[in-house]
Amino acid sequence: MDRLKRTFTIVFVGLIACVVKQYNTGFFLTIRQRSMRRILILLLIFYGHYSSAAPHYNSWFRATLKVPAIGKWAATGEVQYRRQNGINNTNPLSQKLMYSFRGTIFYRYNKQLSLFAVPFSYFNSHRIISAPADYTAAISDEYRIAAGGLLKISTTKNLTYKGRGAVEYRMFEHNPKVTRLRFRNSAAYSISKKWAASVGYEVLVNAAGKPFDEFYDQTRATVTAMFTPDDNISVAIGYMHLNRARYSIPELLPENNFVLNITYHLSQHQAKHS
Repeated sequence: MDRLKRTFTIVFVGLIACVVKQYNTGFFLTIRQRSMRRILILLLIFYGHYSSAAPHYNSWFRATLKVPAIGKWAATGEVQYRRQNGINNTNPLSQKLMYSFRGTIFYRYNKQLSLFAVPFSYFNSHRIISAPADYTAAISDEYRIAAGGLLKISTTKNLTYKGRGAVEYRMFEHNPKVTRLRFRNSAAYSISKKWAASVGYEVLVNAAGKPFDEFYDQTRATVTAMFTPDDNISVAIGYMHLNRARYSIPELLPENNFVLNITYHLSQHQAKHS
């Protein structure tokens, strides 16, 4: 079963890369194509090296404030909170896992491509609980900056392809700094004016700051339902299956994550009087 899941992961990412290659979106996409090919080769080397541990259960909550665009510029502020199961239970709300703050600035280059920068983000993370000592382990503080691009292509009236590539520079309080690359592909389908659904797949790899055998970081597969009752509020409920590398032993930690995201879109009128 583990080998079958690993094979499916690699084939799925490869198919997405082939589909994206069909679109001519200039220099940015050329970079994405080259990077994705290299990522796939290295995944073939590293991903099959790991076995799977017992699954972990988490809950992810995120609140986002979107500031309306001024010309080609826009911004978001985000607060995130995560919890996890404890030992001998599968309750995804049992123990603390993480909270974070993040601000992002966007620049709309054209109708299909937007660039973004994260000048500051902070993450406060508890140890993933797999042994009694993890309950009292030291909390990790991380500061992160990032930059990347978002690609959006409407293939039909209701179906939209979205691609995201980013580089993150992660600064830990007691550990070496790490440069991480992220590549995400997703498809969203509008069911009605208020309802939509999406599926996505993301690959995260360590480009610098880690030994070569710790290149693989994690992969994420998501299924999401989105509800937009009005112009200001949108709610997303979903499930994310995550495979995380555990470097102390050649083992992948499979995580079942239940996700709730709430986004508030600040109107132009509200932004002027805030």
